[in-house]
Amino acid sequence: MVDRFAEQANKLRALPEWPFAARLVKLVQVSKQALVRIEGVEYSVPSHWARLEATAYVGVEDIRITCYKEEVTVTKQRRGTRQVEYRHSTCRS
Repeated sequence: MVDRFAEQANKLRALPEWPFAARLVKLVQVSKQALVRIEGVEYSVPSHWARLEATAYVGVEDIRITCYKEEVTVTKQRRGTRQVEYRHSTCRS
């Protein structure tokens, strides 16, 4: 068994520079109230994103939402709930 591994080891690819982020990518429409609906939950985004399209990167514990070069990260909630922040100070560009 060890001989087989040694034989195959030089044929393995090198690891990537950064770890793979297993996330589901979804295009979402931002409502006029600056809300997006992802997997049955409404999340608020910065108000100047209203009526724009955004991209949601859905992970196991959180969701990263981007619009143009800005980004917010929200904690994933249970289906049927809302997560509204009235001031989005965590917006990064």
